[in-house]
Amino acid sequence: MKLYTLLAILLFSNALLSAQMQATGNNSETETKYTTHPTQDPVFLYSNLSTGGISVSPINPPAVPTYVWYTNTNGVWKEEYSNNSPVYNQDIEEGGYKVEILEGGETGTITETHHCWVFVPVIESVDIDSTSTSCEYVRMKTDIVSKNLTYYDITTSAAINLEYEYTYNWTITPNDDFENVDEPNPALPAPVEKTSYALNLEAFNFYTLNSNTIEIEEIAVKAEYKATVSERDYENEISSSDSYSAPVLVNFEDISKGSIDDREWVYYNTQIEGPEGEIGADYDILKPNYVFSEAGTYNARLSILNRTTGCTDTHSGTEIKVIEMSIEVPNAFTPNDDGTHDIFLVQYKSIEKFRMVILNRWGRKVYETNNPGEGWNGKIKGRKASEGVYFYYITAEGFNKDEKKKLEGAIHLIR
Repeated sequence: MKLYTLLAILLFSNALLSAQMQATGNNSETETKYTTHPTQDPVFLYSNLSTGGISVSPINPPAVPTYVWYTNTNGVWKEEYSNNSPVYNQDIEEGGYKVEILEGGETGTITETHHCWVFVPVIESVDIDSTSTSCEYVRMKTDIVSKNLTYYDITTSAAINLEYEYTYNWTITPNDDFENVDEPNPALPAPVEKTSYALNLEAFNFYTLNSNTIEIEEIAVKAEYKATVSERDYENEISSSDSYSAPVLVNFEDISKGSIDDREWVYYNTQIEGPEGEIGADYDILKPNYVFSEAGTYNARLSILNRTTGCTDTHSGTEIKVIEMSIEVPNAFTPNDDGTHDIFLVQYKSIEKFRMVILNRWGRKVYETNNPGEGWNGKIKGRKASEGVYFYYITAEGFNKDEKKKLEGAIHLIR
């Protein structure tokens, strides 16, 4: 018996869920918030009632049903008409609708009763203003005036105002990085230049109204810079996209936003904390440059100040890694003008001082250079040197203390 009772309850509950008041032509839908009535009813929202209509879907329709329709505009239900159609056949207006489903004609038994409400929401005005500012944000305030939409509790007839469901779409111009804050009184980013703030207010996902626009002069500052590593022309100098052969000349450019009165550049070793890691500084220069020589990982910190507002900001960019000295020497080259290994070149990193001498088998000097980016083309006084074995002697110093190398060995000239 308990199982049958439970099944009956579940079937009845599902039937209740399947029954509903229905609308056509509406833009949105919400539901009531009765304080005493045990169930809630649908609220159909329109921008234009002339295209709308309502109907009922009974839970268990009688064989020959009668539908009695009522309207409610002030808390009192007024009978409009009755017939055998579940569709309300008159033009709908704002207010409540009730339908009684009878079995056995107009004087029969009421088997079901359903309710709904119909409204046209209107945002009459939306005004914004700023209530406070700081270097980080502008606190906004929103004042909204909307048309009252009143429905009535089914049990007590108490008046209840429908709560508008708003979406707040804030715009900041210019501000490419702004992400909307769906709040009525948000803290929006403080302007780094003369900036316009506005709100597009949306009700129930279809009715919209734009607010007034307010303009606020620059308050904050935003530090940012570009850094460009100067390239050298030697193909045998080994560097990569994230590590460089010393000396590394970096050109900086301040692209900060805001009214900037003071700027400070500090160049530092990221592996040494605090002031001990600082290796240089520049002041009030828009486009400084700096040479990083010793092996390590470095960065630049730009600090800016707006004296009027007292706002400051700092920015550090991409780290710059300077690699230690190294030399790799080939043991052969083929100066035959085919574009491959035509010049005897060392592969090197971070060399400050360099000397290379090449001798023939009799100890006569055939080539000398102090530039590691240059090499021997296999000629002696403009004439092609003979094939065979030659000997190199290299001394090199890096930018770090005690970074010295002496190399010597044989070269095979092959044509």
